Amino acid sequence: MKSLDTKVEGDPARVTSAATWLRGTLAPNLQMAAEDQQDARTKARGCWEGEAASSYQNFAGSLLLATDKHEDRVKRAATSLDQYA
Repeated sequence: MKSLDTKVEGDPARVTSAATWLRGTLAPNLQMAAEDQQDARTKARGCWEGEAASSYQNFAGSLLLATDKHEDRVKRAATSLDQYA
């Protein structure tokens, strides 16, 4: 994964480019990660029991929620950059 360049120059084209990257690359990758997390959680639910399974389900649920929230923040950041440009 490429590193995130957080330096945003005042050039509108560069600001728009950053927004496009956030919306077109980072957000979809976060969505795919959330889908993978949900798939793993569902598979584990079907074959794993006990205290460790319960702890995993709780942790994975929190992780999934955090990933979804992060995706929303990334999309809002892209919108803000578009408006700034």
